[in-house]
Amino acid sequence: MDSFWSAWDAFAGAKSYRDTIERAVRYGRDTDTTAAIAGGLAGIHWGWEGIPADWLDGMRGHEIATPLIDRLVETAGWRTSTGSRLRVDLLNLDRVPAFDGAAGRVGITFLPGKKWSGGHAGDHWRDLATDAARLRELQVDTLFLLVEDHELAHSHVPNIGTALAAEGVALVRFPILDPRTPTNGPAFRAVVADLVTRVRDGEFVGIACRGGLDRSGMAAACLLREAGLEADEAIDRVHAARNHTLTRVEQQGYVQAWPPG
Repeated sequence: MDSFWSAWDAFAGAKSYRDTIERAVRYGRDTDTTAAIAGGLAGIHWGWEGIPADWLDGMRGHEIATPLIDRLVETAGWRTSTGSRLRVDLLNLDRVPAFDGAAGRVGITFLPGKKWSGGHAGDHWRDLATDAARLRELQVDTLFLLVEDHELAHSHVPNIGTALAAEGVALVRFPILDPRTPTNGPAFRAVVADLVTRVRDGEFVGIACRGGLDRSGMAAACLLREAGLEADEAIDRVHAARNHTLTRVEQQGYVQAWPPG
């Protein structure tokens, strides 16, 4: 009872999740119990996003807590990093002129760590650290990310660059409005040309948007075009690699209009 009333007092007088926990700890004595109860109250009030990102990143026992949380979330039908491990669908690079004899690979995936409800890919409550480690396990060297800043914030992964860097995965960003085409064609082509060079040099390049479908599919097809494939062949290979990709007429037209590299 003492712990509960201390926790309630810490929560009732706080202005944020962080403030709640710091107030609970300052009471002293049985601080772990008091702060745990206060954290539950604060979590209900301010939500998961109220927890400071640096606290989540530095949480001890992350590898123990995450599977337990995922099992709980999965009972509500959400997909998690534990139950639905991150997948990178590989493109067929056989007989692609720029990649002749190269050991590099190209694959399509979705936004690592996203917490997002709805959309073609369903409801996801994923863990960024776990997904970043999964990319490293799959030997992905570079992630080409096409989402905008507001999508990162809404998906609760604004610190994705830090998480990927911790696993040795480079991040290359080129935000594109969903589900449209790049507004700066020359800049986009320059980035794609750089990715072609990375693949030719033996890197594994992953391409991702929020759902891993239209923007990712368009970028992947453009990469194949830049590497020397004709448009129809490039689009067909993207469709073969990942279902429901590159379905928008506007984006297919963008691939068709891409000058072959």
